Amino acid sequence: MPERYQPTSGRILRALRNGRQATTPELAEEFGRELSSVRRCLYRLIAQGRIERVGLRHTEGRGRPAYLYRRTS
Repeated sequence: MPERYQPTSGRILRALRNGRQATTPELAEEFGRELSSVRRCLYRLIAQGRIERVGLRHTEGRGRPAYLYRRTS
């Protein structure tokens, strides 16, 4: 099945393999999805214990820093 038809949760897990860490905006841009859609998937994966928040990435300018996520297994 082409990558664009894969569920966002599965794409997030594949993107975070090999120790990669990413923020919600980075993942949303990579997959061409809305922030809210990616955020929902991240929260679901956290609840399942498949990913975890590991820190913050500060951005230049105004706004909140973005949480970094990584796989737990």
